[in-house]
Amino acid sequence: MNRILNCAILAFLLASGTQIQAQSSGSCGSGLEDNALIKQRMLKNREHWQDRLLPRGGAVNYIPVNIWLMANDNGVGRLSISRALDLLCCLNKSVYNEMDFQFYLNKVFFENRSYVYDDPSSQLGEAYIRSYMLSNKNAINIFVCKVARASDPNVLAFYNPQGDYIVTNKDYVNSNCTTLAHELGHYFSLPHTFYGWEGTDYNSITSNCSKPTPLVVSFAGGTVNVEFVSRDKPGTGGKMLCEQSADGFCDTPADYNLGLGWTGGCNYDGCAKDPDDQKLDPMETNLMSYFLNCISTFTPQQRDAVIKDYLSSDRNYLRRTPAYSPLPEITGQLVYNFPTNTNPPPGFDKVQFDWEDVPNATTYFFEIAENTGLSLNYQSFRLTHSDTVLTNLVKNKTYHWKVTPYNSNSFCLVPRLITFKNPNWTVATDDAGNESGKPQFVLNEVGSATVRFNSEHAQTISLQLVDVKGITVRTATLYANPGINTVQLDALAPGIYFWHWKEAGNSKALSGKIAIH
Repeated sequence: MNRILNCAILAFLLASGTQIQAQSSGSCGSGLEDNALIKQRMLKNREHWQDRLLPRGGAVNYIPVNIWLMANDNGVGRLSISRALDLLCCLNKSVYNEMDFQFYLNKVFFENRSYVYDDPSSQLGEAYIRSYMLSNKNAINIFVCKVARASDPNVLAFYNPQGDYIVTNKDYVNSNCTTLAHELGHYFSLPHTFYGWEGTDYNSITSNCSKPTPLVVSFAGGTVNVEFVSRDKPGTGGKMLCEQSADGFCDTPADYNLGLGWTGGCNYDGCAKDPDDQKLDPMETNLMSYFLNCISTFTPQQRDAVIKDYLSSDRNYLRRTPAYSPLPEITGQLVYNFPTNTNPPPGFDKVQFDWEDVPNATTYFFEIAENTGLSLNYQSFRLTHSDTVLTNLVKNKTYHWKVTPYNSNSFCLVPRLITFKNPNWTVATDDAGNESGKPQFVLNEVGSATVRFNSEHAQTISLQLVDVKGITVRTATLYANPGINTVQLDALAPGIYFWHWKEAGNSKALSGKIAIH
C-alpha cells in the first residue's frame, strides 16, 4: 500500500456567484509520492499534445460520475443523496464549466460496509474499494465515507492515482464544492502548486527566512527542483525552469506551501524568497493551493492540462460511444399539494404526500423529519412518481418535508421545505386515497369536519350523512371546480356516520364511514 504524506487542503464555502471561499483547514491524503505520479501523467499528456492543437472550445463534454454513498454494516451513517446533488451542481455551475465540463450522475451506489465507511484508507478498506472498482471503471468514482482516513481525522479527502478513485469525508460533500474540485484537479493530472513542499515546512528549513532557500527539496522517493520567481529562468533540454520545477506550470507563481497556516488574508506579504533572493508572490486564488478564503479558479495552463488528460487514452472510459445525450434542464418551482399547514392530513396513521409533476424530472428525492435540519427521525426515498404515502408517522407531531426533482444531468433546483402538524386522530374515512371524486374527511375541532376532494372538472355532487339509526342528519349539494375542493361541515354530534357521495351524471355512488369526535 502506497505511503501517503499529509498535505494541507481546505474545506470551502461556496459564496454567491462564482466566488468560492474556504471554510476551514484540514489535510489532504494526496501527498508527495502521489503528486509525483500525477505530475508524470501531466507531463506525458503534454508531450503527446506537443505541436498539436487542442479541439476548439464551446462543445460541452459530459463526464460520468459514480457516487458511492457508504454506510456501516447496519446501513447507518449514509449521506443523503441530496448533498451529492448539491455537490454536482456546484462543480458544474461554479468550477468546471470553465473547461466546458459538465458532470452527470451515471450511478449511485448504496453500500453497507463498515470497513470502507469507517476507514477507507485501511488495508481492508482499500481492498474493498479496489474490488468495487473492478466492475465500475466506467466513470469517475467518488467514495463518500465517515472519514477519509481514520488514523488522521484531519484528512478531508484524497485522490488515489494508483487506484484512480477519490475518497472524501462525507462532511465535505455539499454545495461547498471546492474540496472535491481540488481532488478532481488531481484526478485530471494537476499537482499542487507547491509540489515538493508537502512534507517540508519552509519556515523551519530557512529558520524563518534567515537562511537561504534550498535549490531542491527531498523526500523518500527522490527530490523536486525548487521553483523560482522568474518565469524566464532556463531549465534543461531547452525548456524553461518553470516548466520542470514544482507543478510544471509557468502561469502558477512559485508557492512553497505558504498558504498552510497563513492568516493574513488573500495577499501574502510574508518573508519567503526564492534561491535568487526574490520575494515570492504566490497565487492565493488557485484551486490547487492552500490559501484560506481565497480559492476560486484554475489558470489557463492548468485548464489546458485538465482537457488534455480528459482526451488521453487513460480516460477513454469517460468518453462514451455513442455520446451521452443530456436531458433538458429542470427549471421553475416545485408545487406542493398536500400536506401543508393549511391542508393537513385527515389522520396521523396514513398520510398521503402529493406534489405536481416537474417537467424533465426523472426522479424525486423525498425527505421528511421532525426538525427543519432534517436530522431528527429522518426518512428519505427515491421515487419516480410525484406522490407517496407514509403510515409510520407519529400523531400530534410537527413534520418538515421537501422534494428534490432531478435527472442525470440537472440537479440544481433548490427545494422548499414544507411544514405540517400531524393530527392526533386516525384517518376518519375508510379510504384515505385522493383519487378524483373520492372524498376525504379531515376532523377539526369537536363536532366539525372538512370534506376534501379532487374533481377532474366542474360538476355538482350530492352528499348525505346518515347516523347509525338510519336517520339522515345532513344533506348538501356541492358545486365542485376542477382541482382540489373543500367543504366545511359543522354542528355534528359525536358519533359514527355513514356518508353517501354521488356525482351528477354518474350512476355509481360512493359510500363510507366517518367517526366524529
